[in-house]
Formats: sequence, C-alpha cells, structure tokens
Amino acid sequence: MSRSGSSGPDLRKMVSYKELPIGASSIGLEKERSKTGSWRFFRPVMAERVPPCEAGCPIGVPIRTMLGLVREGKWPEAWKTIMVENPFPSICGRVCFHPCESACHRGNLDEPTAIHSIERKVGDYGLKKRKPVHPATRPEKGTRVAIVGAGASGLACAYFLRNLGYHPIVFEAFPAKGGMMRAGIPEFRLPTRILNEEIARIERLGVEFRLNRKLGEDFTFEDLSPYDAIFLSVGAFVDKPADLPGEDMRQVLGGLEFLRSIKQKKNIDLGKRVVIIGGGNTAVDCARTAARLGREPEVFYRRNREEMPAFQEGVVEAEEEGVVFHFLSSPTRIISERGHVKAVEFCRNKLGRKGHDGRRRFTGIKGSDFRVKADTVILAAGEVSDLSGVPAAIVLEDNRVHTDRWGATRIPGVFAGGDMIRQPRSVAHAVASGKRAAISIDLYLTNGSQENGLSGYERCEGGPVSFRRYLERQHGLGRPDIVPLDSLSLSYFGRKARNEERKIASEDRRKGFKEFNLGLTLNAVSAEADRCLGCGSCTACFNCYNYCPDSSVVRGTEMSFDYSYCKGCGICENECPPGFIHMERETGE
Repeated sequence: MSRSGSSGPDLRKMVSYKELPIGASSIGLEKERSKTGSWRFFRPVMAERVPPCEAGCPIGVPIRTMLGLVREGKWPEAWKTIMVENPFPSICGRVCFHPCESACHRGNLDEPTAIHSIERKVGDYGLKKRKPVHPATRPEKGTRVAIVGAGASGLACAYFLRNLGYHPIVFEAFPAKGGMMRAGIPEFRLPTRILNEEIARIERLGVEFRLNRKLGEDFTFEDLSPYDAIFLSVGAFVDKPADLPGEDMRQVLGGLEFLRSIKQKKNIDLGKRVVIIGGGNTAVDCARTAARLGREPEVFYRRNREEMPAFQEGVVEAEEEGVVFHFLSSPTRIISERGHVKAVEFCRNKLGRKGHDGRRRFTGIKGSDFRVKADTVILAAGEVSDLSGVPAAIVLEDNRVHTDRWGATRIPGVFAGGDMIRQPRSVAHAVASGKRAAISIDLYLTNGSQENGLSGYERCEGGPVSFRRYLERQHGLGRPDIVPLDSLSLSYFGRKARNEERKIASEDRRKGFKEFNLGLTLNAVSAEADRCLGCGSCTACFNCYNYCPDSSVVRGTEMSFDYSYCKGCGICENECPPGFIHMERETGE
C-alpha cells in the first residue's frame, strides 16, 4: 500500500526511535548483505487485510478509510467514501447498534473507537453542506423495477439501483416515506428533520414514489407483472399479540401502535401507571417515550438483563431517565374493573439451559404470582409483517419471506429484504439487504441469473458486499482475511481515552422530545479518529525497514521485499504495529 494512502495513525509521531524495543536495526548502518533467501521456510507478505470493524458492519462501510480521511481533515472525501456504500450515514450514526465497535481491536487496548459517532458527524456534514447526491454511475437503462415499501431496505435498494442506471418506482402503504424509521423510532433518537433530509437526497436522484399504495389492498402482486424485477420490503408493522387474558381492553396498546400514535401527535390517555411488557428495543423506546409524557413507566421482561434483545446502550439511557426494569417476570393476565385496566398479574421465572436459539429457557416458579397496578399496558412482544398480498409460495412458517443470502426468492425476478426476511431487525441489516438485492437484480437483469455472483464482491469471507467493488467489477480480487488480534503489536500504541458524546442531562430529557444525544464536537471527532489502529493497513512507520537484519525491505513509493536477501526470520511481522505484514509458508514455487 502506498504510504501516501496510509489509513492508520502516524506511528512516527506516536513512538520515538529511542522508545522502540531492543532488536536488530538497520537504521544508519551500511551492511554487507548476503543472499540468504534460500534459507527461508516462511516468507513475509505485505497484504492489506480487512479490519474487524469493517467485517462486522452489516452495510460494509469502509470504516478504516473513512477514519483516515477524517483524521486528515478531508471531510468531503470521507463523506463520498461513506455514500458509496451507505445512503443513510446521519441515520445510522444515530440509531445503529454499531457492531463495528464491538469488533474493534482498540477495545483490547482500552476502549473501542467511537465509529458511529464519527459516521454521524460526517453524515451531518454532508447534510449541512448540502453535498450533491452520489451521481448515477451507470448509463440510463430505461428498465423499471418495482419496490414495495419505502423503509430502510426499500429506500436503499432504490438508491443503489438508481446508481446502476435503473428507474425504481417505490410503492408505500403509508402517506410518508421512511417505514419503521419514521413510525417506530422516537423523535428524541432520530429527529424527523434528519430522516426527511436523508430521504430527500434519494428523491433528488430521480427515484419515483407512489404513496398510500398498500400491497393486497390498493394493488395486487399480479399488478406488478409489467415490471422487469420486483423487490419486496413491506416491513413488520403489526404488533404481535401476547395471547393474554384481558389484552383486548381499550387501555392495552401495542408497542408500535403507541409509538406511531405519539409520532402522529395523537392524544392518548395513559393514566399515571404505565406497564410495558417486553425486552426489545420497541419496549425500551415505549418506556422512554412514556417517561417524556410525564409518566413513571415500568418494564417487565421474562428473562434476565443479559438476555434482553434490546441494545444495552438504550437500556442504560432509559434507566438514567427514570425507567424501572423488572426481570424474570412473565405476565399471566390483565385484570380489569368496570371496563378499565387495574393491574397486571405476573409470575416469577427461573432460567434453565439454552435453547436452539442460544437463549436460556425460562419456566415459571409455582406460587410466585404477584400483581402490579396499571392504568395502561403496552405490549411490546414483537412485530410481524402483513404478508396478505405476498405470494404464498415464498412465505415461510414463521411469517417471513424465504430468500437466498443475496435476496432472491423462489420466484424468478422477485427479491425481498428488510424486516420481512430472516435476518436481524435493524436499520443496518435492512440497508444491507437492500444493497445486496440491488446488485442481485442487476446481475439477474444483465446475465439472467445472480447465482454465486455476489460472493466475489464480499469484503471478506461471508462478510458485507462492497458496492464500490461491484461498480469497478473487482470480482477477481478475492476476499482478504480479517486481520486477527494477535497479528497486531499493541505495545506500539499508547492508551487514549475514548471521546464520549455529549448528552442532555437525564433530568432534562424527560421535559420533551428534543434529540438528547448531541454527538461529538469537531475537535473530539478528529481526536477519536486518531485512536484508530489502522488494523491491516500500512501506516508508514518503517519498522520493517528499520528492523530487518538482512536489509531485504525496499523503501520506495510502496514498501516491498527483496526476497533474495530475506531468510524469513519474521522480525518484520513481529514489529508491524497494525498487522499489515504476515508470514506465509514457502511453497517452493
């Protein structure tokens, strides 16, 4: 990799020569070299590998490159880098559960790099500067693709198809675009202004929208037959019933029903005591919303805190805002009096062995029943998709649509993504499925089949698909390995405290629905980007050149090896801070 294209921290500024570990060094020495290459059983290889953060990002954002550009102050370039792979950086920077940070090797030194905070700042930079949309990179094809659903998956599919030269027409059941991002995520987490501006950027690309058009009511699946391909992404907007005695009471609301009503500014008489049943993100968002309405919400979940499917960051923030959580509690019935909810009866649980899904099974403890007074009960037990207009041939037993890993259904030319397929329900996974489907549709319409086509564009084995690689037809480059932790020399990196986002004081959050997370300051973003280790890339530290006892490292525009003089001692690998150099067994070829 070119030193000028380095995406890691400048180790020359971080570590002085006097601080380097004791070892062989060729600095300032004129050595007589011996051709010891014939001794070698292993050879060092300089090869860029995939950092774990990028492998862990469902969307495939080139995180290492983005952070390097931010560190250099190249904000326009950083924004363009993200936009090739993710049309919603400002949204994802706010609501994504950032698995990239869970995978970050920096976390083994001190704390993970705040990647999502930096992505948010770069995304907001693009909105503030009204940067032009990513232009269509392929000639207009005149080919029409029907997209059913204007949520994260449908919008992402439309974005990538438009950049491939197609004419996507998006059918949306509701009067506004955004899907669950608009209906299910509270204003204090995702401001409507941000959502509208991100969607408007897609509209300016020339994507056509037809609102208030619900599949199965306003049009049928057969009505879409004139289109060259179809992408289904109807989302999961139906609250799953809890099958509790008394749940048909007027004061019993579904989680999505409640959140949607608040977003639409409907007046709801909650009373004083609000009980929320569930352990997912919807349950947590309902509780935080109720707290902002002046109530004292309590959340009851059947397993323990560690088993909660909700993002733990949101749980902690809810507790800061006064939400009380009760664990190992299952509802048994809702008690009413004179047509009004009065209480909820629960039983206490104990956990046993893990089930097939990896979660511990729970059983009720006999004689442990207890009651909690309630004026309103919110059931956030999960959501399902309304698939009444979807062909039965592609619907599975769990009310999801069957697809292969690239989004193709059993019906030729029909693809699906988002919350209606078998994948985690998050904005990031929805966007990723829209991207995969867009490429699959292009392969299908171009070649007649997308079979095995996308595997060549994965960032790593089984990892996210790269739209840039697809645009540049980089199918034959292979899929690099993920750089392992033990290949890094962490001793070269100093400890640096993580820059935390600014947040409104917890006592002030409950006073309204204003966005509570203010993000990082500009200086903090630059400092945070500098914490990136640059895993798997050349950071131009020259350790390999300085430490090689055989002077077999060639220092030029790009670092390289002269294998005639390399005996494969492995010192360069040991002293390469970000794991760019690794040893491979000699094949004798």
